[in-house]
Amino acid sequence: MPGEDESAERPVIGRPRPEPAELMTARQLVYAYVEARCPEDRQYALEETEAFLDTLGDDADSAALIVLLGLPSIDETWRLLAEVEARLIERTPAVVQSLLRVSAEGDEPACDNAAAVLDRTPAADLALGFAHVLRAENGIRLKRAAASGLVALGQEAASQILDALGDLEIRDWISEAAGCPLDATDAQVMTMIVCGDDAQGERETTARPGGAKRSAPELRGDDLEAEFRREIDAHEVHRRREPGTDEP
Repeated sequence: MPGEDESAERPVIGRPRPEPAELMTARQLVYAYVEARCPEDRQYALEETEAFLDTLGDDADSAALIVLLGLPSIDETWRLLAEVEARLIERTPAVVQSLLRVSAEGDEPACDNAAAVLDRTPAADLALGFAHVLRAENGIRLKRAAASGLVALGQEAASQILDALGDLEIRDWISEAAGCPLDATDAQVMTMIVCGDDAQGERETTARPGGAKRSAPELRGDDLEAEFRREIDAHEVHRRREPGTDEP
């Protein structure tokens, strides 16, 4: 009604949350180094960045560390970047998604530095991180990168891949990354991931008394497929026995 306070009925326009101070400082330091006009200014920015890094505790925002990957990887920055890399690896698998996003979608040199961190991350942490990316709400480019990373780990990511194959959408991403048809069995997908083209087997045969002899790659692929069939069967039994399922 006229004359009444209508402020409660008005929609509240949201404001973006301010960036954490650590993140703002990291951005400013990288900018100062990259845009420095003389060696003295660049050295000063580097020293300030090193001092800033020393102030970051274990509870510091990982995003601030990731921003520092925007520094160029050159002789005078390698020691600082090595420290940033070590701290980020300690935070895996939690930061794998952020690192993968920068490596897949970021600008240079941050994308190259993020990829270098991922390359040095333990395989078990990478597998957990890539699997999380595939299960989370992410874009096509990021999911494709995660699936490719998971497939590249091969046998080291077997457990995570087996779990992921139970989700039909994730299964399609993994099958595509492995170069498998979408109707391939789980065992065929796993065999292709580990053996690659060798899993197809060489179709050429050599005659011998008593019949034809298959090539070693084909025999290896068959052996692995049989092994994965047994592993997948055991994995399914274990999954059905997990608490909260209706299976006996």
